[in-house]
Amino acid sequence: MSILATSGHPALMHAASTRTGSAPRLTIGAAFGLLCLSLPATPALAGLPSVAYVSSTVVCDYPTIQAAVNDLAPGSEIRLVGPEFALPASLVFANRTLRVVGGYPACGAPDPTSTTTLRANFSGGPALSINGSMPAVLNLDLVKLSIIDADNPAGNGGGLAITGQGQVNLRNVDVFNNTAQFGGGVFAFSVSPAALSINLLDGSRIGTPGAGNVATAQGGGVLCQQARMRLGATQIRGNTAATVGGGVRGVGCQLLSTMDGGDTRIDANAATEGAGIFANTESVISLQSWPGQRLSISENIAQGEASPRGGGVYLSGAGTQFTAHGAWIENNRAQLTGAGLFITAGATATLGRGLDACAIGDDQCSRLSGNQLLGPAGTPVGSGAGAFVSSGTLNLSHTRLEGNIASSGAVLRANATAQVTLDNVLIRANVSDARLISLEGESSLRMDFATVVDNDFVAGAISVVSSAPTALELSRSIFLVPTGRSHIQGNGTTQFACLNTGEGGALGGDAHAPGFFDQEAGMYRLSAGSSNLDRCAADGNESPVDISGLPRNVDLPAIPNNVGPLDRGAYEDIEELLASGFED
Repeated sequence: MSILATSGHPALMHAASTRTGSAPRLTIGAAFGLLCLSLPATPALAGLPSVAYVSSTVVCDYPTIQAAVNDLAPGSEIRLVGPEFALPASLVFANRTLRVVGGYPACGAPDPTSTTTLRANFSGGPALSINGSMPAVLNLDLVKLSIIDADNPAGNGGGLAITGQGQVNLRNVDVFNNTAQFGGGVFAFSVSPAALSINLLDGSRIGTPGAGNVATAQGGGVLCQQARMRLGATQIRGNTAATVGGGVRGVGCQLLSTMDGGDTRIDANAATEGAGIFANTESVISLQSWPGQRLSISENIAQGEASPRGGGVYLSGAGTQFTAHGAWIENNRAQLTGAGLFITAGATATLGRGLDACAIGDDQCSRLSGNQLLGPAGTPVGSGAGAFVSSGTLNLSHTRLEGNIASSGAVLRANATAQVTLDNVLIRANVSDARLISLEGESSLRMDFATVVDNDFVAGAISVVSSAPTALELSRSIFLVPTGRSHIQGNGTTQFACLNTGEGGALGGDAHAPGFFDQEAGMYRLSAGSSNLDRCAADGNESPVDISGLPRNVDLPAIPNNVGPLDRGAYEDIEELLASGFED
């Protein structure tokens, strides 16, 4: 099975790892708190799970880690003594069920006190080669380790090459300063979809602080092909790929969140395309935060001479899906287009609050913000700073689209047969030398319960730049533009309902003031005197909550209904919460 190469890159082939020959079996005399002995004791009972100590300076129970890996019974634990082991060759785990824990201060010590570094003191292979050739025979726990300095620039996997089937858990494991052609930090290749699971947990870090991992082709931090990878409290940061997937390269990959306490961050990675994440071939990515945790895809940079696109996330192909609840996709950069999101060829991206992803009242739990298109010299370029969608689908719900910066193009750009839905969205403080939103080809836009305010652009807020049929539906929204700017330019199939368009009442909307709680302070919830309260009818298609997770369809008894019980814009007024000082 091969990775689907892009831009002419060579195919990536699976190379099954082979088990090394078994070393002479030594003793397990230092288990359960005894002092380290320099001479072997009596042999342990064969076939029973054991605890064995391995030191880099003296012989505890085995002379080397590899000898212990080869000899111990399934379910055994290897405890590493000392700050560092220099690996003379790849450490091979073939069909092994083991737990390897670093950071023990002495042979026989009951608890670890630090971590242990596994440094590759060779070139031409991964530091750790892990393979499962049969179901349920590979189950490996790696704990309190640093895996560094592997140099495998023409091969698969720098820090870890994990292939076949089974499960591997990284718990408080750092993977730094490794190089490979594919998967500089971690290479994961499953024999069939989801047959191989890799879990990054307990503060594991792929890239920096020593230095990020490097892929000479694809997947600087991680390359995941057909495998299932779960992200808990982990950072994938500071990695680089020459072509695609600076942080994560997904090929038919399942990338999922866990409830592991702590932030999940894919930050400060670099590649030509998909600096944070590049996913295709029916990859399914489903990530979410939890209250008090952060899910971040930030400060990634798509740069290079050939089509630098997708600073945060690049998605391609029918069946490729990206869903992120409570996510911050912010401050990413690209030189050409799609600094935050680049979606093409039938892929789908959805941002939203999600169930249990955000604290009630938090209107910033999902955001596509601060993304910018910049050329090599730092000058503004390109179009689609927040998102670029070409023949794909983008759904933003309960999300802030704010502070994105484009130059000659739009902050949000859709072309070909793109479909864009904006539902319970705040669009504010974006800057463009041209348009705010650009609809091209046969693209469509549906906007419901949006608050569009305080944006800076030159042309129309929404520009329809195609003679082909373009569907545009705007409803139950506060849609404000600077003085002298137009709401819509160009032609399309349009439907407008229950809008406040400010002065002039464009698009058949009302012309009253918005009545925000404190616009200067960036608080766009409606004040008690706002004419946008209870202005729109319910049709059964609205979300049950507003952008901050507070209930929709709240009929305020003090306001006579002109049409219905729903407030315009991203926020629904909740009288009892306001009375108790909720806005503070």
